[in-house]
Amino acid sequence: MPEIKISMTVEVSDQFILDILTTMVESGGSSYWATFPKVNRLENSDISSFMVVETEEAEDAKAMGKSTDEIMATMVETVTPQSIVDTLGKIMSTPALQHGYVWDYIRQGMIEQDAGEFDADATDFILQITLFDKVVYA
Repeated sequence: MPEIKISMTVEVSDQFILDILTTMVESGGSSYWATFPKVNRLENSDISSFMVVETEEAEDAKAMGKSTDEIMATMVETVTPQSIVDTLGKIMSTPALQHGYVWDYIRQGMIEQDAGEFDADATDFILQITLFDKVVYA
């Protein structure tokens, strides 16, 4: 079947990105592999950034006697609005990432500028691409 390549630019609002960040933390979609030791919120309770650490790594570090401060200093990644914008751009422009129902949700949400399309699975996918450039946990 022939293919048609389509290129488009989508302007996203700050609120759209903040809604995605909030869903990432509050939906529990990534809680099977990640913990969120520090969450920064705005006055309206939207999340402006958060720190994430892989649960297994944190548990291993604690078992080795490392303190919470040591874990935070070495294993924590900060997720910001800009990192989500960058990741959405990567997902929308990388054919290898464009498959399955999660892709359908992300594409629809981007087209409609409706963060309500981003369910727990979609935000887990986005978070993993943000942190690892691939899906590590399925």
